[in-house]
Amino acid sequence: MKRALPLIGLLLAFDAMGMGFIGGHELLQHCRAVEADRDPGANIESIIQADRSWLICVWYAAGVTDAMEADSVDGLRACTPTNTTGTQLGLVTLDFLREHPELLHYSGHSLVAIAVSNAFPCSL
Repeated sequence: MKRALPLIGLLLAFDAMGMGFIGGHELLQHCRAVEADRDPGANIESIIQADRSWLICVWYAAGVTDAMEADSVDGLRACTPTNTTGTQLGLVTLDFLREHPELLHYSGHSLVAIAVSNAFPCSL
């Protein structure tokens, strides 16, 4: 049940915000929001919006990763250590999206699956 919580949180957050499918470009925008917190001139409204976007990135990455540990996503699996945090998954996703802008036309879940499977491969 613990593993289902990030996915449930993700689904509730998307439902509450009227969101569904996320593509690579939109996912990158959400994941880049972590940088807004570092802007010393940011006002409180922009910080709150950035935190909300960052949480979407983290919850999305955690939900896809959770699914990958139960079954493959787009044929990919991940074996994350038990102490892996949502923040780590969000940063892994952000790094991958930045390094591969040519792939941003793909779905967000596919891109997270590639990023996480590369970062946390399962040994055979």
